[in-house]
Amino acid sequence: MNNLISMSAKNLLIFLLILMGCTFPSLLNGQSTSQAESGLPFLHNFSPKDYDFHPQNWGIIQDSRGIIFIANTAGLLEYGGATWRQHALFENLTILSSAIDYQGTIFLGGRGEFGYLQPDSIWRLTYISLINYLPENIRDLKVVRETCAASHGVYFRTKNHIFR
Repeated sequence: MNNLISMSAKNLLIFLLILMGCTFPSLLNGQSTSQAESGLPFLHNFSPKDYDFHPQNWGIIQDSRGIIFIANTAGLLEYGGATWRQHALFENLTILSSAIDYQGTIFLGGRGEFGYLQPDSIWRLTYISLINYLPENIRDLKVVRETCAASHGVYFRTKNHIFR
């Protein structure tokens, strides 16, 4: 009989704990559930309405200053944490790939074009095309789909070629 009472008391205690956990889940969490305090990274999603440019984004990189660059159908987008800016770098505007090397140089590939960005003394970016270094018979690239920065060089991939 004594065993039966202790078993009923144990079951009742378990039931009450489960009930409290379901009713007041915050009691089960020893820490605050805010995103910053729970160790989760801060995330902010942007919709095309937020940056008012083309909705297709192809790649994203961040430089050493924390500036975010986005390869976009409308060109290169730049976000510094407060405002958006568009860089119209070359005629066909669409940028499909981007990479940043260990020195911080940003390389871009797009429709019929690839090259890199060269900042001036006030970080105003100028696009330097590398197309003119190619032989005439392979300059019609169509699309540079991938740009990859490695320790031994930067690679640009098209459908038929890989350039270093």
